[in-house]
Amino acid sequence: MAVGSAAIYGLIRWIKSAYMPYIVFLAAMLHMSYSHIQRQIHERSTGAVVMDYTGAQMVFVIKVTSLAFCVYDGRPNVVHPHMSAYQRKNAISRVPGVLEYLGYVFFFAGFSVGPAFELATYRKMIALDDTRARRQLPRRAYRKLLEGAFWMVIYVAYSNVYTYQAMTKPQFYAHRSLLSSALYMCTTGLVVRSAYYTAWKMGEGACILAGLGFDGYDAHGAVQWMDIANVHVRGVELGSSLRQLIDSWNVGTNTWLRHHVYLRISRTPADGARASSTRAT
Repeated sequence: MAVGSAAIYGLIRWIKSAYMPYIVFLAAMLHMSYSHIQRQIHERSTGAVVMDYTGAQMVFVIKVTSLAFCVYDGRPNVVHPHMSAYQRKNAISRVPGVLEYLGYVFFFAGFSVGPAFELATYRKMIALDDTRARRQLPRRAYRKLLEGAFWMVIYVAYSNVYTYQAMTKPQFYAHRSLLSSALYMCTTGLVVRSAYYTAWKMGEGACILAGLGFDGYDAHGAVQWMDIANVHVRGVELGSSLRQLIDSWNVGTNTWLRHHVYLRISRTPADGARASSTRAT
């Protein structure tokens, strides 16, 4: 990833063409695909599960491709008649220096599992010097860390009790009713998801503790915080529609897809809205 990040930085800084973000997108995707294929080949040939760094690489892809598009959006000689409010807010007029770029890409609190975020969000965190805002960080962060710890207990306690593998055996259904089997399946799904809840909520708490999410002040001078969650557990478990479920799971990836993929493949806002609607349905 060190080599990949250096190559991507060179592309962002030195390519002046309008195709720069698309070149970065392609390069990052090819690099990640190569890593996935190499890992699968190694695991299949040796039977050994190696340390999987492709999870962190997926967060890396979201960050560098978002950065490339935001740098393009901030170029003064480029006209953007159909930029969304999100794109205008996160446009970057100055390419980050090497140190700032590395700090953003390898930000320790969200390096492995996210959440992914824009460079503009990272810059607000770095510039945060408000004592009043910093006093709010521990309470907000520890609440997320405790939530992650709760789901970790669920996973550790029940991951060997409720498994999908057990449901593949004929004897599993021999003495179970249809209702009992359905309840077991639903409980197993919750236990499996708890591993993701653990990682995402603890990552979110670590990022908040570092100051990530600071979004300035409202008209009355009150501190504002943006939502950097990668999952909304209530929306996933109790969502009343498929769209709510999708919008609540892997939020960072959904945001990236919406603003840096679907809304950019169209020439008009209406086309972008239709593309985003297609993703949601």
